[in-house]
Amino acid sequence: MRTLFVTPMLPVLSAADAGGKHRRLGAFLRALGRISRHIDIVHIVPGHLMGLAADPAGLSAAQSDFWQVPLDVKLIGRRARPQTVWNYYGAGIFSAGNQTALYPYGGPATADQIGRCLDAAPDIVFADRLDAMIPILASGRKPKRLFYDVDDIYHRVQLRSAFAPPFDAVRRALALQLPALLVAERRAVARSTRAFVCSNADAAHLRHLGFPRQVETVPNAIDVPPAPPGVVAAPSILFLGSYHHPPNIIAAERLIRCIWPRIYARVPAARLLIAGAESERLPSRSAAPPGVEFRGFVDDLATIYAESRLVCTPITTGSGTRLKLLEAAAYARPMVSTRIGAEGLGFRDNHEIMLREDDASLAEVCIALLRDDALCARYGTTARDMVRDRFDVRRVELAIVDLIRDACRAAP
Repeated sequence: MRTLFVTPMLPVLSAADAGGKHRRLGAFLRALGRISRHIDIVHIVPGHLMGLAADPAGLSAAQSDFWQVPLDVKLIGRRARPQTVWNYYGAGIFSAGNQTALYPYGGPATADQIGRCLDAAPDIVFADRLDAMIPILASGRKPKRLFYDVDDIYHRVQLRSAFAPPFDAVRRALALQLPALLVAERRAVARSTRAFVCSNADAAHLRHLGFPRQVETVPNAIDVPPAPPGVVAAPSILFLGSYHHPPNIIAAERLIRCIWPRIYARVPAARLLIAGAESERLPSRSAAPPGVEFRGFVDDLATIYAESRLVCTPITTGSGTRLKLLEAAAYARPMVSTRIGAEGLGFRDNHEIMLREDDASLAEVCIALLRDDALCARYGTTARDMVRDRFDVRRVELAIVDLIRDACRAAP
């Protein structure tokens, strides 16, 4: 079989380029590599990266080596338009493809290039998120076996962002675009042979809205280390994420400005480690808050978790499931989070995780964990056991293989 894989994700040119969403992409690529004899992957990229297309053989070799799957890489340029008030607010009310976040992936030129790839009649077509589905649908072709990774449910992300405090008139105005976005997501699922979401909660949400029933849960997955470190003696708290992602910026700033001062006042020896790509660009860094260390990109997860006693993720917006919590659990680090931060993972409050919402309560449970080794060990162990059973990448990849093979047999 031959697979065409379409993604808005950029090619991975260095380890620093690979974020949490690349892990999900990699799980699907490796699963498809067990099914297909060949994978053509199309990246829809900004114009400044189109120069990489001058060496397709070199780019293909580099990506094949990184993902450990034979790939032929093709680049298609994203389209651009002037950022006017109408383009930002008005056009997207009538069409999701005209919304600012999705506009770069649509348009006749992109649809035509994707259409030519589809004319080669691949046995499997895989769309990585709604961004990739838009040009496939616009091409007018109807691949027989079309798989769609929904990943984040975009309309829910936008809804939460629009109405999250504090009040913001710009975000509220963008809520007018929600109906068009919901229609586009429903159409994408309806056109799919199978659509994949991150959690059973996401699947239930789509079913509640009347989406077609060919939705399957494929959880985010991680490589569970064989021997995690024990309880860390140092009173250290970790927040790890990519700060290209707005929900991570909001959560990190909340942790630094609102939660951390309560902790530091009572545990002055404590340290807060803010790690991840571009953490040094967070607004609060200029204030040099005491006890806070901005570590930047981390190329060795084992090292950062070995010096972190617990993880705190006070996330209040966004969607999908948080790889940062799965990683923390895999390394047997006790976790403190909001309910949105732990959404879809199935961790039980006061068993594998401590879920709190307000700043004072989040600070209080962090302090309790900083002071109690036995409490840390209990939460870390129970969380790790659960992640090993449900989210190990090898299990998830085999489950993807079974889902796609079963669907292909049903649509020969």
